[in-house]
Amino acid sequence: MTSPLRNTLYATTLLLWLLTPLLTMAATWQISGSNTLGARLVPALIESWLQQQGIAFERSTVAENEVAYQLAPALSGLDSIRVHAHGSSTAFADLASGVAQIGMSSRRIRDAEVDMLAALAPMQDPQHEIVIGLDGVAVIVPPDNTLQTLSMAQLRRAFAGSLRDWRELTRERSGAIRLYARDSKSGTFGVFDDLVMGGLDIAATAQRFESNELLAESVRSDASALGFTSVAAVDAVRAITISASANRPIAPQPLMLMTEDYPLSRRLYLYVPQPDDALLQQWLEYVLSPAGQQVVSASGFTNLELFAVAAELPAQAPDSYRKLLTGARRVAVNFRFDEKQVRLDSKARRDVARVADYVRQHADALTDLLVLGFSDALEVAEVHSIMLSNDRADAVAAELLRAGIPATSVRGFGSAIPVADAADSNRNRRVEIWVRSDPNATRRPYRSLSRTSGAKSN
Repeated sequence: MTSPLRNTLYATTLLLWLLTPLLTMAATWQISGSNTLGARLVPALIESWLQQQGIAFERSTVAENEVAYQLAPALSGLDSIRVHAHGSSTAFADLASGVAQIGMSSRRIRDAEVDMLAALAPMQDPQHEIVIGLDGVAVIVPPDNTLQTLSMAQLRRAFAGSLRDWRELTRERSGAIRLYARDSKSGTFGVFDDLVMGGLDIAATAQRFESNELLAESVRSDASALGFTSVAAVDAVRAITISASANRPIAPQPLMLMTEDYPLSRRLYLYVPQPDDALLQQWLEYVLSPAGQQVVSASGFTNLELFAVAAELPAQAPDSYRKLLTGARRVAVNFRFDEKQVRLDSKARRDVARVADYVRQHADALTDLLVLGFSDALEVAEVHSIMLSNDRADAVAAELLRAGIPATSVRGFGSAIPVADAADSNRNRRVEIWVRSDPNATRRPYRSLSRTSGAKSN
């Protein structure tokens, strides 16, 4: 064999050897991360999608919190899918190592994780960061516990171990408080740690769980229990209301979860470094479709399909706010903003399209679309507060107009009506959407709109 030919064969063999792991990975998806998503929701989304595609599959349990699907036949080269649900932090570690193609997280990616994955993709951009549903961290007690509400301060002190007897929380009980908490890798723990604990550690006496369902079941059978878990796991236990600072107690109900006003509400994320893969994009589109969102709801979470309801106005709302909203209903969405910013985040950009679609669907009845902005008292001086809230309302209204939906009222209310205290003040930086229907009105500015009219929002 001549030397050039030998060298060519050697180089070809070496290249094939180097590519073999990549070719193998291309035939398998691994989805790593949150147990909240991976226990039921993501497997259900995989199975319903495969069924829609007419692909048979065999599901097997590989290990605790790990399942695998073998596809028969393969779907566009994809022959297996693995789901490893060991906590949100493992999503980013597995993406960084190349083990996973998709990350599941029940909290937003942290700055250090963004930096760790920067070579793969800008992970907070809309095409890489995808909110697929909403959830909340529920504070739970056994069914016969009559405790109604806790403040964030009480909750923090109880889980830090400085409040140890039920008498310190309610007059109706006594005895030691037994704490139940999620494991430190979980997004449920991450949200609770960030929003409640304020840098304090959870007491060492707390029992820790990798599964939301097992934690809830343990709380149900312990009369002295106080725990936290996913709202989706609240079944035979009772969730109490939570008050942030001087604000009214809020229960983890659908409207409060959808608007993210509930103090312990959270988003459910998929992180995808390579969303341009055609088959992966097809699955992601299914997840966000009405069929996929029905699966989100059936799995116990809050889906992203909008609705409007008559909502109780907060007691501290100014008269101008009350007057403007006479006869209006609140659309179950809030646009959120980073500190001092008016730029819409990844979820907000998709929410523009959802609001536009909602208006088109109800165009014959609607007479008004109100876009109301708010700032946080801690982010700017009071003199600039109204200006910033106006800018946020204008930014959302401009995006809706690009989608073919004009607002009839756009207004900022500064730092009025806070929904959270200083520990979670980003919830105050928001834009609310309200609609009004008047059966006697002759002016119907949306009547000419159809579901397919208007520009597509990115």
